[in-house]
Amino acid sequence: MSAPTDSPAMQYLESVLQLDPHEHPLDIHRLRSEFLGFAEESSSTSGPRLSHAQAEQELQEIAEAWWNTPDQSLESELEAIDLESFPDLDEWRQRMRQIEGLRQHLAQARQASKVNPGVLDAVKQMTLTPPSRKAGVRVALIHSLKRTKRTGRTVRWLERNHPDLYAADTPLMTGLERERKGIGQQRRRRFWKTLIVVSFTIFMVAHVIHKVRMAS
Repeated sequence: MSAPTDSPAMQYLESVLQLDPHEHPLDIHRLRSEFLGFAEESSSTSGPRLSHAQAEQELQEIAEAWWNTPDQSLESELEAIDLESFPDLDEWRQRMRQIEGLRQHLAQARQASKVNPGVLDAVKQMTLTPPSRKAGVRVALIHSLKRTKRTGRTVRWLERNHPDLYAADTPLMTGLERERKGIGQQRRRRFWKTLIVVSFTIFMVAHVIHKVRMAS
């Protein structure tokens, strides 16, 4: 049986479908929060207000809205989410409170001409990634950026000039630096190996020419 057209669920769907998620992320988040609040008040079940997956989604929407549309009222919405049963999400929530400062540092860092913007995008992406997916996303980002020029220099520059951005995900930064060092070592090994092969080849050719001349 379909829901009545004037039901809260239908009103919520009609309102959300009229909004562009890229232009109105904050409005969509608030509508969703209001709808979930209605659903929770109407429910007779006991237990946590939200499941782990629902709480994770709520936090991610707040983080995205905070990056795109600065609004201090999001702080109260962040605090209102019941995370007593989810310590991993509560830790993520605490780190989200750094977004205001990170946004300012990120804008300043993007003005530097020698900075690799991919590293800055990766920092932002990690703040938006739920704890359950951080490890996989981090590995993918390191793999995609490890051969990009200026990556190593950007990481060291952030550590010196914007330590808050560096500390936003230290494992990402150290992983990128380690990959760059590993690639440098591989290149040096290939260079010396090629040099030895070329030198040996030249020596052998010179030796053969010398023997031919001595025999003639």
